[in-house]
Amino acid sequence: LWESREAAEAVYTDEWKAKAATLYGTPPDIRYFDVPVFIDNLSPTKEAR
Repeated sequence: LWESREAAEAVYTDEWKAKAATLYGTPPDIRYFDVPVFIDNLSPTKEAR
């Protein structure tokens, strides 16, 4: 998960998409979803962010 959509878009650049398309033979289908709650199962306490 990314902290923001902007952070994700910084990784999934046109260059990254082109490399993925070359590697897998089809362009990636990237979809963004808002997640209202994230659970960290490794943390000793559970807090909604």
